[in-house]
Amino acid sequence: MLGTLARWAVAVPVLVAALLAPALLSDVDLRTPAAWPVWLAVALFGYAWRKPELWWLPVLVAALPYTFHSYPVFLAVLVATTLAWRVRGLVTPLGSAALARSPVEVVLPTRDGSRLRVGGRALFYEQLAPPGDDRAPARLVIPFHRVEFVEAGTMTDHTRWGLPNTSTTVVERGAVVRIVGAGQQWLLTTYGATEPITAFLTRRIAARAKATTRPTAAAARWWPHAPANPEDVTRTERKRGVAGLLDAWRDALWPARAVEEQPRPPDAGPWGETRPGVAPVPGYHAQAPTTDRA
Repeated sequence: MLGTLARWAVAVPVLVAALLAPALLSDVDLRTPAAWPVWLAVALFGYAWRKPELWWLPVLVAALPYTFHSYPVFLAVLVATTLAWRVRGLVTPLGSAALARSPVEVVLPTRDGSRLRVGGRALFYEQLAPPGDDRAPARLVIPFHRVEFVEAGTMTDHTRWGLPNTSTTVVERGAVVRIVGAGQQWLLTTYGATEPITAFLTRRIAARAKATTRPTAAAARWWPHAPANPEDVTRTERKRGVAGLLDAWRDALWPARAVEEQPRPPDAGPWGETRPGVAPVPGYHAQAPTTDRA
């Protein structure tokens, strides 16, 4: 199995080749202004190096102006973009202790269309169904230092689960990752086995948790409208197609971070049944707790 350095030693040359190949095949001198897409892409990669899910974007920026110069260049653009997309998996193996200690983001899709983005200091629950209340944040955040526990479980039946931002998610039969903290409780139906995911989350949280403080004025304006428990949340539906894509961009560009981290008042009770090992919904069966962080 490749070590961390070996994985990056393979990934970096692949990305450099993907960035440069279309311009070089188009006979562009990198020292001239005609090479501006390449240097813009390099600057973008400086921003995105911790976000492997976005590595394809700088490559596409570097390649797009040269795409239709010739058929070989067109093929090179397709190959380069595909390589940049695929190589992200090389540097994000969940079993890597070095990855767990690093700030490199890992994105875990769920079977209901949402996703868990594991950042350097927090967990982000994104691409949720639109909230039932327009004043609510479109995504949810739990800073690492406020995670109480992460638990692997299974569902023998499917159900809907209300979230503090008035969105709902479908909890399907099969593997479930349960995350409790910051007055929230998430039930994520993941792909594949839950043990590698919960083990990775445990290591990342333990290694990178750091207390932070944020203004709560925006959050306080939302609190009077926040639901008190999962049963208070009415059913919401995910938007499809262009509408869903626009919502995803809105979430990324205009996150109301203070509200996302504090969707409920500090004195609010637990979000449903939050004891480790105890089912928050019928049909849930817990495996051994992964962490006992408080």
